[in-house]
Amino acid sequence: MGAEVLLSCLKGVRKRGQGQWMACCPHHEDKSPSLSVRLLDDERILLHCFAGCSPAEVLGSVGLSMSDLFPEGAISHHIGKIPDWKRKKLESAKDHELLVLEIAAADKKKGKVISLADKKRERLAKLRVQRISEVLAHG
Repeated sequence: MGAEVLLSCLKGVRKRGQGQWMACCPHHEDKSPSLSVRLLDDERILLHCFAGCSPAEVLGSVGLSMSDLFPEGAISHHIGKIPDWKRKKLESAKDHELLVLEIAAADKKKGKVISLADKKRERLAKLRVQRISEVLAHG
C-alpha cells in the first residue's frame, strides 16, 4: 500500500513538506488535524496522533492494518516460524480478546446499554484479534 491509499481514507489532509502530511484523526472527533503522516525513503509510513491514538486504532478506523504501513517485503526478514511458547501466548491472548467480544455481543443481545469505555474496549479487542491472527497466519 502506498501513502496515497491511506491519505485517501483521511479528512482534512494538508501537505507539510516532502512526504509529510497532517490530517484529521479518524479514531477520535478531530476538528483540526492532529494526525501526522510521514512517508520514509524506503516507502514505510509513520503515523503519529498528537491526541494519543495508537497507529493501530487510527488504521482500524479506516479499515487498514499495521502491515499496510510497510511496503511488500519490508518485514519479510522478521517472518519465520513462531516458537511454540510464543504461539501459545499469542493464541491465549487471542482467546482472551475473543471472550471480550463474546461478552460484548451477549450484553448487546440482552439490550444492555453499552458504555463508551466498553465500546472502545470492544474495538480494541477486534483490532487485537485481527493483528494476532495476521501474525499467526505468517508464522
